[in-house]
Amino acid sequence: MRNKAMISLCLLTTPRISAMQTARIASIKYFKDQDAWAFTQNPNFVDTKYARQITAYFIGDVKDLYKNILDWIEYLKTKEFGDKDPLFPKIIPSFNRYGEPILILEKEYIKSQTTIRKIFERCFNDNDLPYYKPHSFRHSITRMAIKHEKSPLLISALNQNIGHTMDVGTIISSYGTRPEHERAQILKDFNLE
Repeated sequence: MRNKAMISLCLLTTPRISAMQTARIASIKYFKDQDAWAFTQNPNFVDTKYARQITAYFIGDVKDLYKNILDWIEYLKTKEFGDKDPLFPKIIPSFNRYGEPILILEKEYIKSQTTIRKIFERCFNDNDLPYYKPHSFRHSITRMAIKHEKSPLLISALNQNIGHTMDVGTIISSYGTRPEHERAQILKDFNLE
């Protein structure tokens, strides 16, 4: 459940790994005025260029991804986790008194970004999919947004969602660059006459 919630959050908000690492249960919030869920990221815990809070609204309306995250939060609360506890806690493999394998949730943050990358890699490999790093979700979603009919609005909103408040050129130059074959075709199709 933890890993499924982690990947769902990455698809919905494209956070940095450090944001997932330091996320607390209270980081997932529902904003009634906007009728939207979001992942709020405290600048004191996330390695970012700007020391301000990032509110990353969930992208799209994919109910099963929302459910993965909200069900995970409910599960943590049944295990006596509170709002200030880690959203993605450390899991320790162990054995019960009968020698059966069990997993123990610790109220500790995952300390290594490599651990989070390995969770993603294992999930992709277990489903016979090529592995994509968590950060590559930003590239994919930005490229999709560029092709959308509401591209200017989407790019501006995504730019703010990932914590870039200044020029929207940052998101395009960082995540929206075109693969060679697409770039060549776009330029070839441009009519100079």
